[in-house]
Amino acid sequence: MQKGECTAKQGQMKNGRQPEKGGFSEERKPCYDTETFEESLHGIGILPSGESMSIDQDIEKILLQEQRLQFKHFDAEAAWAIGSALKAAAEKRKVSVAIDIQMHGMPLFCYAMPGITPDNWDWIRRKRNVVMRYQRSSYAIGLKYERAKTTLHAATGLELKDFAPHGGCFPILLAGTGCVGTIAVSGLPQREDHALVVEVLQAYLKLEKEDLGLDAGA
Repeated sequence: MQKGECTAKQGQMKNGRQPEKGGFSEERKPCYDTETFEESLHGIGILPSGESMSIDQDIEKILLQEQRLQFKHFDAEAAWAIGSALKAAAEKRKVSVAIDIQMHGMPLFCYAMPGITPDNWDWIRRKRNVVMRYQRSSYAIGLKYERAKTTLHAATGLELKDFAPHGGCFPILLAGTGCVGTIAVSGLPQREDHALVVEVLQAYLKLEKEDLGLDAGA
C-alpha cells in the first residue's frame, strides 16, 4: 500500500498485491495512510525464496511489456485517446485515479477523478522522475531494488521526496528512438496502477491477445 495512493481496502501486502480476501471498495474512497508500510519494510534483508522467484518473474514480464508496448508515433491525439481509455477503465472498475501523460516534459493529458488529492499528483511527479531518469517503468525499478534487499535511496542517494520507485508510471517508448515521455496513474495499490496502464496500452496497440499481464495472484 502506498501513502495517498490507494482506493482499496486495508490489507494491502508489501509488494502491492492484494491478499486473497481483499478487494476494491465499491465506493471511491481514497486511503489516507500517514506512513507507507511498504517503504518501512524495504531493506530489512528478509526476502523469502518464493517471493524472490516471484519478483524475478515480474521483472522479466515487465521487461517484455516494455519491449512490446512501443509506439511508431506518439502525439497529442494519442495521449488524448490513451488518457480517455484510462479514465474509462478506472470507471469500469469503480475506482478513482489521477492520470498524467507527458511528452518531452509537456503535459498532454491530465485528469483527476473524484476522491483524488494533491498527494496523488506528487506521487505521479516522483514516479515520473524515476522513469525519466532510468527510462524504465517505475515498477521495474522498485522491484529491482526490492530484489537486491535495498532501496533506491540507499543504493543511489536519490531522495524519496523526488523519486518514488513505485508502480504506475510507464515510459512512452518510440521504436528505434527510446523514451520520449511518460504515462502515469496514481490512486490504486502500485501493482494495480501498473496493471491499469499496461492493459490500456495493450488495447490501444492492439496487442490484447499477447500474454503481457503480471500474475494477478502473485
